[in-house]
Amino acid sequence: RHSWHHILEVVYFCIFFFQAEDGIRDAQESRGLGDVYKRQGLLIAAAIGCYIRYKFDIFPVLYWLYRRTFIGTWLHARMVAKTRQSPPHSKADSVDCGRYTVEVVPMCEDNFGYLVVDQATLEVAAVDPADAQAVLDRLDQLKNAHGSRLRLSMILTTHAHHDHAGGNLELAAAIPDLRVVGGEGENVAGCNLFVRHEVREMVVVTG
Repeated sequence: RHSWHHILEVVYFCIFFFQAEDGIRDAQESRGLGDVYKRQGLLIAAAIGCYIRYKFDIFPVLYWLYRRTFIGTWLHARMVAKTRQSPPHSKADSVDCGRYTVEVVPMCEDNFGYLVVDQATLEVAAVDPADAQAVLDRLDQLKNAHGSRLRLSMILTTHAHHDHAGGNLELAAAIPDLRVVGGEGENVAGCNLFVRHEVREMVVVTG
């Protein structure tokens, strides 16, 4: 078990290190004491947070806040808005699987969603659409190539985390009669078609 003097040692070290780092940074003009104190405050908070996380098992509490309250939704929306201002982290790709194609859609900071396109019916299933706008933009590109008959009819959600299901509600609001598939008891956002673990079930993508 660690005593409180260990926390003070970490805090004092961080303050000393960042004061020294700011003083020897000759190549960059000083940004003033406000930035120095701000940086020190953030580091102190991080050091204390790490100590509390190490000493006490608070992960279940943080996970519950992320999954069950507005905090997780807010954090995800903030991250999505930020990443939309930058080019995609990877190039969109398409994989021809014969009867269907899989469109790889980069989204968020390092995530991928997928559009499974039935070549016969031109119905589409979106897999883990964390960013609804990225999915809609890719659908518009596909409609230019395949025609207006192409439509999104289903969302397949692997699990309820915001970086997998974060775009479900927005897509469901934009597209009438959209089926949203998720695990039973998973609390997947917008889910209206439930499947169970370890039970084989057939989900028909086409209408």
